[in-house]
Amino acid sequence: MVAVPSSPVLNAPALLPIQLDEQRLLSWFQQPSLVAPDGRIRSWLDRDHSGYEYDEATALVVRLFDWLGWSQRADPLRRVVQARIDANQWLQRRGTSYVFDTALALWILEDPTPVAHRVLGWLQERQVCEPVTDSERWSQSFGPHLIKCAGPLFALGYGREVQPVVDHLVRTCFDGERFRIHPRSEGTYVHSHCYGLEGLLATGQHPDVARTGADWLARLQRTDGALPAWVGCLADPRWPTDVVAQAIRIWAIIDRERYAPYIDRALFRLASLQCLDSGGIAYSPQHPHENSWVGVFGLQAASWARGTPHEEMVQWLI
Repeated sequence: MVAVPSSPVLNAPALLPIQLDEQRLLSWFQQPSLVAPDGRIRSWLDRDHSGYEYDEATALVVRLFDWLGWSQRADPLRRVVQARIDANQWLQRRGTSYVFDTALALWILEDPTPVAHRVLGWLQERQVCEPVTDSERWSQSFGPHLIKCAGPLFALGYGREVQPVVDHLVRTCFDGERFRIHPRSEGTYVHSHCYGLEGLLATGQHPDVARTGADWLARLQRTDGALPAWVGCLADPRWPTDVVAQAIRIWAIIDRERYAPYIDRALFRLASLQCLDSGGIAYSPQHPHENSWVGVFGLQAASWARGTPHEEMVQWLI
């Protein structure tokens, strides 16, 4: 079994009677400064500087607003995402086109079919991005995070076509308890591991792998609710909140009662890193900027933690 690093302990007992303030977090998403001049959502906000304009985060916020029934807020952002795809064929991050980011936008497009064909083609060719600048980096390697692309493709009727991709990634990247970054790696990027589990849950594929991977997350959790960014490889010792929110959703879907103590600790972790002034959630104690995708995951996690999501709700997994 791979050794797990120790977590920095918050200046508080393992569990305190504090809760994530969902209303303040909702208000954080409505502040004008979160939207860049070009209409895209920023990756994060902080007092010193704002993050970069982020295609994927924009698509995620549209999906969040759709889930909340906020169509008037979602539609302008939806048009921005569509315009980005029309201009570049793909959603991008700093000039690189990503199949993963684009796949997550399939849920929100008025006509996703042509984009779905492109996404499916890249996945079948085991192409992750263009250009490839670092093939060992998790986001540019053919790894388990791409299983999440299967969710919208299954929903659009491409399940049979994408199934071999899912099976290949499970066979080559899952080591019996966790997803490795890619088949050649011994390490796990926990964010990517969670994306892999989310893809399996959204499609109903490999339920045994999903439960085993969820159990591994539970063993990984520290008493303060934290989860590490990396396991089994040399990397910076981050303890981010995105994986905490992802884990809550995974545990709630698989078995809310079984994982209740882990969900409670994870909720404490998110609440402990919620900004008192604005309501946003910090990425980590070491990186206190208020992060947009953490907020998206956190809102859904807090909602689903109150009860096991039924099958229709799982299709709204952001």
